[in-house]
Amino acid sequence: METVYSFYDIYPKVIKAGTAAVITITALDRHCCFQEGKTYFITVIPRNHITSDVARPDYQIIEAAAVQNALRFSLSSEDEQPLLLVVKDEEKTLCELPVYSVFEDLYGLFPFRGNMHCHSFRSDGIESPELVAANYRKAGFDFLAITDHDFYPPSLEAIAAFEGLDLDFKLFPGEEVHTPRNKIHILNFAGAQSVNQFFRDYPDIYEQEVRAIVQELGLSDSHEDFEYAASTWAFRKIKEFGGMSILAHPNWIVDGAYNFPPRQYLTFLKEKPYDALELINGGNSPYENAQQLAVWHDACCQGSSVPVVGNDDSHGTVNGEWFNIGMTYVLARSAEKEDLIDAIKKGFCIAVERYHGETPHYYGNGRLINLFSFLDKAYFPLHDELCTQEGFFLTAYLQGNPIGEKGLKLLKGQTLKMQKKYFHLSEEVDSTCKLKFHTED
Repeated sequence: METVYSFYDIYPKVIKAGTAAVITITALDRHCCFQEGKTYFITVIPRNHITSDVARPDYQIIEAAAVQNALRFSLSSEDEQPLLLVVKDEEKTLCELPVYSVFEDLYGLFPFRGNMHCHSFRSDGIESPELVAANYRKAGFDFLAITDHDFYPPSLEAIAAFEGLDLDFKLFPGEEVHTPRNKIHILNFAGAQSVNQFFRDYPDIYEQEVRAIVQELGLSDSHEDFEYAASTWAFRKIKEFGGMSILAHPNWIVDGAYNFPPRQYLTFLKEKPYDALELINGGNSPYENAQQLAVWHDACCQGSSVPVVGNDDSHGTVNGEWFNIGMTYVLARSAEKEDLIDAIKKGFCIAVERYHGETPHYYGNGRLINLFSFLDKAYFPLHDELCTQEGFFLTAYLQGNPIGEKGLKLLKGQTLKMQKKYFHLSEEVDSTCKLKFHTED
């Protein structure tokens, strides 16, 4: 976390463009507290605009008197952009704190970090589904689906392990789908039923429906076309079961060759029979991710765009090599299933690749990348501190320690309150610039 956020707090961090908002800056330690009644000066530097006076920058300067260790002032921006607020007294600069102005379609949405592809010891992972879940929360994730190979129940086991606890952390059903005679991997996120179990229970129906798709799409009798039809069947079945379908790691190299041919990947990008593309996969090498990124980029240049997500495909969370290096950032109304799926389908998400010890790489819509790169410095480190606390108590709960449930009850609502504080304050300023300050409960 950047040092400034240990010494100062600023809220809201995201404001609506074209509307005046009340900004509050508070000092968090005695060494930097604001002197009661003293006037401070806030220079506003809009990132998208260059000052017209290089020698004497003509940036707006706001004066604010400290009241109860807080500076409150109105701020607005007509553009969608970061605004750097430089706080000074008569002698020196005290701090530099950014806020972000967004257009109306993004305002009022909250940021969530999620993973929709990981494994437990119930397939080829290491830990139990419930420990996997606890460790993802500890790492700062807001939502998760366990997606064991061919197997849906482990995701339900993770959910059941915390049944009766009122958590901000959302766990969803999931599975990695492997339809018969089809090496293409597909993720069933939040579906109410298992696709794997369906074709095991009803193999004849599977064969009939896949053959019908071959005829419907005018495909050939080749194995490659059969795989496309079988994958399309899985995408449709996931939708029928109320889930979101994700095409997984298209450039994964297995047995010396790509998981499926590049020409088939291009067909998937063009036809888009799934809901989202797993553009980043932690289990893939950087080389493999680069290859699938290149094909996706070319398709985008040709006018084909699909929602993209990132996952880590972890097979172990305790010192796991892949754990927490691929993720999805989503802007949604909440972390409930319907809101997350709706936001992802609308493209209000980006794929993130963050190898251990490196800065993150973002892929997707440029507006969202700009916003989330800001949030990775200004919001998520604070958010992650709360998640780490909750993850500790989740682990204690699994181990039978009574402090686990007690701690979780005390922490309930922390991350939701933080979201309201930083993203959804209802402050307004009237035409005479008299402050109307209140916070929604």
